[in-house]
Amino acid sequence: MEGATGRLLWYVSKDRDQAGSQSIRACSRLLEARRGSAKALFGEFRRLGVFEWRDILAMAGGDPTKEIIALRFADTELFDQSFPGAQAKALGIRNNFTSPVRVPEAAFAEIYRQGMKLPV
Repeated sequence: MEGATGRLLWYVSKDRDQAGSQSIRACSRLLEARRGSAKALFGEFRRLGVFEWRDILAMAGGDPTKEIIALRFADTELFDQSFPGAQAKALGIRNNFTSPVRVPEAAFAEIYRQGMKLPV
């Protein structure tokens, strides 16, 4: 994944109290995927304020030298309507949305079209 560019689809996990959960709610442009130690990547990206050090350290299993991947993204668009995860599976996306997966261009186009309520 390092050096990859593309798009990110943002999936909202199951939550009884959250309308639109278990669905894709937004997309972003992936600018960069960078691998490095938890400590080094946190130091570089901490100004963006996305995660606290305790979150990163927990993700790295308590080891600040453990290698992780940081994703740098931009141009996030919230969908006008959520795209159900079950419907994504019908497009051939066989993933539980907990890790990166390649999505065929046609599937991405359909998710984007429906999410943004664009005509066919």
